[in-house]
Amino acid sequence: NKMMSAFETETGLGGMQVFSGYRDKADQDSRYEDGNTGFRGGYSDYHSGRSFNLKINFGDGTSDYYNAEKYSKYSWIAEHAAEYGFVVRYPDGKDEKTGEDSRTYTFRYVGVPHALYMQEHNLCLEEYIDRVHSYSADNPLEITADGKTYQVFYVGIGGTKDVQVTIPSGTYTASGDNISGYIVIANKTNERPLLVSLVKLAAVFLCFELWKTSLFTKKSFIFTDAFSYNQIESFVLQEKTKYII
Repeated sequence: NKMMSAFETETGLGGMQVFSGYRDKADQDSRYEDGNTGFRGGYSDYHSGRSFNLKINFGDGTSDYYNAEKYSKYSWIAEHAAEYGFVVRYPDGKDEKTGEDSRTYTFRYVGVPHALYMQEHNLCLEEYIDRVHSYSADNPLEITADGKTYQVFYVGIGGTKDVQVTIPSGTYTASGDNISGYIVIANKTNERPLLVSLVKLAAVFLCFELWKTSLFTKKSFIFTDAFSYNQIESFVLQEKTKYII
């Protein structure tokens, strides 16, 4: 991908390899039963397809887990990962928050604005989501990345039939946090605000995630697939005969 290509161009090094990515429930259960993880199947970040482990092949038949401190000439990845939307999933000193032992070689894609903010404020994913939960559409968290300003906030569903929120821009995405609502990120522009009903958004995300993975995770917080509202509307029209919206 772009990050690995940039790493090779900037450092002249190679040998980086993803050795573990997506896991299904059976694979995760097996690892749990073997004592290799504290998460049962259905509660793992690896189910999302956005987490992966990284190792270094040294070219002499040996390899090791990625560790920027131990192998400093490979530190470019840890230093620049956030610029490509990646964070270290289980950073040092965050064990109690993540529920997993810290390690340097597991990365997670969360998106550039989120990743840069997490890196700047030394937050793990759980801490970041907790922080975003304190922001609303009326009082959003503002993040500057790639020369753009983004407004990030939380919209709780809370079992209600319909939720309305004013989006302060015409360009935005919403991602389910698999807890109680959605993380919305909008480009801050001078466009007129949009009043969006999230009842369809909630139902479509629910149906899509159940169809895709047949599971929900409550312990390991996961950003699900982010769609634009137009895509959601299109999906609803295509699938309206299958689901009650």
